Amino acid sequence: IGNLRSIAIAQEELKKLEERRRMLNNDIERLNEFLLKAKNQATPRNFVKRQAELTTQMEELAQIGKKAEENEHTRKVSTSDDTQKMQSLVEQVGSEDFEQLKQELKQLRIKRQKLENSQGQSNPSTINQAVEEENYLPQ
Repeated sequence: IGNLRSIAIAQEELKKLEERRRMLNNDIERLNEFLLKAKNQATPRNFVKRQAELTTQMEELAQIGKKAEENEHTRKVSTSDDTQKMQSLVEQVGSEDFEQLKQELKQLRIKRQKLENSQGQSNPSTINQAVEEENYLPQ
């Protein structure tokens, strides 16, 4: 009884495999038909010209891609250098006395106003305004 059951299962699997083989053969026949039709089809108008244009465009795109990759490396190096410069400036400014910097700024503004006034570019009330601008500095 056990052998009969395994034989029945094997026959059922064989039927499934044969059906699968038949379906695959049908697919192969359809693909062969399609390939034959595609092979026998005439080339489109201006095919050679369009192919040459596309080839040229592909070469140009390859060159642009190559330049972009080269520029990416340069940009990364530049960004790294800029970051290092900024960190260095932050470290330098961190050691400065903020009150002393405010005084220097105030004196420079007054000096600028005096120079502008001596050249006739400004009026005396702007000196007071320049001194008052010191209040706009962050505390």
